[in-house]
Amino acid sequence: MTHYLREAIEYEVKISPPPTDSDPVDWVLFDSPRGYCNYYASAEVVLLRALGIPARLAVGFSQGEADASGRTFVVRESGAHAWPEVYFPNLGWVEFEPTASEPELVRPAVLVATPEPAPEPDTGSIEDPHNPRLGNIPEEQDLGQGRAARTRFPIGLVALAVPAALLVLAAAWGTIVFMRGDSPLRAAQHILARVRRTSEKTPSLGLPRGGPLEPESALDRAPLTAAERAYAWTRRLSDWHNLERGPHLTPLEHVARLKQCLPELAPSLDLIARHYTRERYGAAAPAMGAEAQRLAAAQRDVVRHALPLVPQRIIHWGLHGLRLLRGRV
Repeated sequence: MTHYLREAIEYEVKISPPPTDSDPVDWVLFDSPRGYCNYYASAEVVLLRALGIPARLAVGFSQGEADASGRTFVVRESGAHAWPEVYFPNLGWVEFEPTASEPELVRPAVLVATPEPAPEPDTGSIEDPHNPRLGNIPEEQDLGQGRAARTRFPIGLVALAVPAALLVLAAAWGTIVFMRGDSPLRAAQHILARVRRTSEKTPSLGLPRGGPLEPESALDRAPLTAAERAYAWTRRLSDWHNLERGPHLTPLEHVARLKQCLPELAPSLDLIARHYTRERYGAAAPAMGAEAQRLAAAQRDVVRHALPLVPQRIIHWGLHGLRLLRGRV
């Protein structure tokens, strides 16, 4: 697709705008194949999405020109640029360069080492009764099958009780964390950071008091905004309804899929997505005052739809934990 567009569209900065009643991408592809980076990038994104390939448009600046030292690049306003990015599983977003005026991106090939076959285990010596590794076990040795064997400690009961207790605690902790609108990973990071700072600030015996302390982490300096908390609940609600919310989806695309499942939440979901998009991608200030109250009300609407699903999710987490424990036993 990238090579096709580099050859099919002629790079030209000064062009006439497309007619008002036509689509710009259709115009540059079928009527007037001339344009600059915006046309190249938009055409590739539209074509890839038409094929079902996750793609997005990115804007910024080209790399510029190297100065005399060769270590610094001079980036001018004329270097404003647009390019497409394509999402690959296990890789993330990868940029491409369809604009004919820019050099093609060169990616070095990566050689994958072929693993050597594992040697076959030596099982012949196990059948050898004279193998010294097996030891000399007398045939009449007491193997503990007397009275002591009948008074064994109920290890099996403890082995079942401990994982069950841990599972109940984990489910309760997960429920509390999810009801606060945070993620388990973020909560665990908070807890570990606080424990680490507490241990560092508490002087140990034999060590001098004071000393430089590690600054607080970014997690503690930047708590979730109202828009981030509300959007986290929309993502959680999508998970609980088994809706796809892959990383290639924008917030508006993710909310659009959720609205198809829950149309009654459309006003609240639109409000949350708009605020989150402005804060996340537009560097807008967090909502305050009346706007923050509207976001909080929208979050409550989402939470009300999520609460009936909490028992189902607790059972899901419990069964998942049991499967993990069975896999380790």
